[in-house]
Amino acid sequence: MANQKKRAPRYVTPEGSSLFARLFTPDFEYKKELGAYNIILKVGDDAGPVTLKGEPVGDLKDFIDAAVEKAYAAAQAEAKPNKKAKIIKAFPYEEDLDRDTGQPTGLTNFKFGTNACYKDKHTGNLVQKQLTVIDAHKNDLERNNEIGHGSEIKVCFEMQPYYIAATNTSYLKLYLVAVQVLELAQFSGGAKNEFDDCEPDEEVDAQEMF
Repeated sequence: MANQKKRAPRYVTPEGSSLFARLFTPDFEYKKELGAYNIILKVGDDAGPVTLKGEPVGDLKDFIDAAVEKAYAAAQAEAKPNKKAKIIKAFPYEEDLDRDTGQPTGLTNFKFGTNACYKDKHTGNLVQKQLTVIDAHKNDLERNNEIGHGSEIKVCFEMQPYYIAATNTSYLKLYLVAVQVLELAQFSGGAKNEFDDCEPDEEVDAQEMF
């Protein structure tokens, strides 16, 4: 039997508010070919723990910070000797700022994303993936519009550290796997989906994830 690649652990965030969700219509602004699904989760320090298979594994920010440190240590091992002392440590979150005053709100914005499309090995055509998005009862959410700012959500994610030698930077990518929308805020805009068909991710079991 051929060896199968071990899947990365899948974690679930505590509940928070959504910002800039692109879960149904790919964003091609920065990824011109494959597009991206993105979402920002806004949470406070008292939001609750990250869970793995339903079990708490730590406060979200502390948990991510520990993973960032591991990514930095891996970059130290990979970098050339003359670059080790100057490695930049990138974080997958930012301090939330008030839109009017520019002052910190006490909340933190965590960034999640994944490729929206892949290239079919046989045809060479781009195929859009269908991201798993469910409601509070774990039923598929209607895909007729994006979710609006301020929707109450949880995010299922994987983590991947990597190092880019050209910029001498260590990163921790928070890969977007699925989203549970606990309370929906309606989206007032609109974005055209350029693909007629989507292919669901068969490796995502919403009942198991959340």
